[in-house]
Amino acid sequence: QARFQAGTPYRYVPFSSRIGDIVVPVGSDIHSVSDLAGKRIGVAGGPDSKGWILLQNVADQQGISLNQSADVQFAAPPLLSQALKRKQVDVIVTYWHFAARLRGEGGWRSAFGMADLLTALDLDRALPVLGYVFPADWAQEHSPLIDRFAASLHQAKAELAHDEIHWQRLRPLMGNPEDGVFEALREGFIAGTPAPQTDQRIADLHRLLELTGADADKVMTADLFHRRPL
Repeated sequence: QARFQAGTPYRYVPFSSRIGDIVVPVGSDIHSVSDLAGKRIGVAGGPDSKGWILLQNVADQQGISLNQSADVQFAAPPLLSQALKRKQVDVIVTYWHFAARLRGEGGWRSAFGMADLLTALDLDRALPVLGYVFPADWAQEHSPLIDRFAASLHQAKAELAHDEIHWQRLRPLMGNPEDGVFEALREGFIAGTPAPQTDQRIADLHRLLELTGADADKVMTADLFHRRPL
């Protein structure tokens, strides 16, 4: 989106609908956005983090200003995971794979997910928010190649969802995580398989971009969102 506004458009090919997660200790009293008031919140990235902006939007709808009512700290995801374990924060807003590792270790749970925030904002909870980008002119000239690339992504995701042997081959590349972490990572990856693009999903992506800071008059045009041929 930033490149588009700067005058250099890119074609977007969806890869995953996983944004992130809100993680707390198993015994925490945090179960919803309203429970975050007065808490110590660790946020992956900085103030411009998309997850943090979405969380603030939902809190604002409920009349809660998290910047005023909570103690907010920004840091890299690994540091946040350690801060949560050391009880230096009450809750972290982090990327999905760091959240999966925590849940897989045991003792940690999702208070709620980013998908729940999308639902609260009347957006499709399975929006393809992660993807690959290609210079728009190049993508236009190599449209069949882009189509084949998108098809290969879809095929790979389908095979990973239905054939355990592929994951056993990948496990060493993942650092041979313990069973609980391995399963959480596998399930999270598969759950992020994006649904086909539709006019409504592209409209929701436009609204998501606006909610996270894009100029409404300069949002990426619909033709820049690749649709995989059915």
